[in-house]
Amino acid sequence: MAVKKERYIPAGYVPLVIDNPADVVVYTNNGADGKWSAICFAGKAVNATWYYLFRSEEAMLAQVAKTVNNRIARAAEVAKYKAERLAPTDLKEGDILYCSWGYDQTQVDFYKVKEVIGNNRIKIVPMTAVVAEQSTGADYMVAGEEKGEPMLKVVNGKQNSVKITSFSNAYLWDGQPKYETAFGYGR
Repeated sequence: MAVKKERYIPAGYVPLVIDNPADVVVYTNNGADGKWSAICFAGKAVNATWYYLFRSEEAMLAQVAKTVNNRIARAAEVAKYKAERLAPTDLKEGDILYCSWGYDQTQVDFYKVKEVIGNNRIKIVPMTAVVAEQSTGADYMVAGEEKGEPMLKVVNGKQNSVKITSFSNAYLWDGQPKYETAFGYGR
């Protein structure tokens, strides 16, 4: 059975009363021995955000205000990003997506949108990649025939992209051939 960790609050520290819309908790020593120190926790965190010694009470309160303002700004950024990401998709049935991935050898995969479900979900089916033109070390690929089973994916509304794997995303294809490392030229 795992032992539940608890926040470390030094002996003699008391909660600092602050106007706190950002879920920040600060404990201070109230200037004992002429030294101001405080420890700050944010959200449900067990580890301290900071644990500082200050020159004055004003410096401590300035750090607390900065932390609260940063937490409020970060929460607003996260909410904005989430709203953009979950925005309705512009993709429609029949659109073709491409996914270019790889490190030493670039691969290109194509997918066709089979169905749009709700605001930001789609069913896609893999497609073959056909060589449109070749040069030394490079193939330029275009979409071919459908292959495989449909997959249900969530569309990132901000970029109109679909996460295919942990290392690759698919984007709307512009119809131009896409670069792929030719066979035998990668590591």
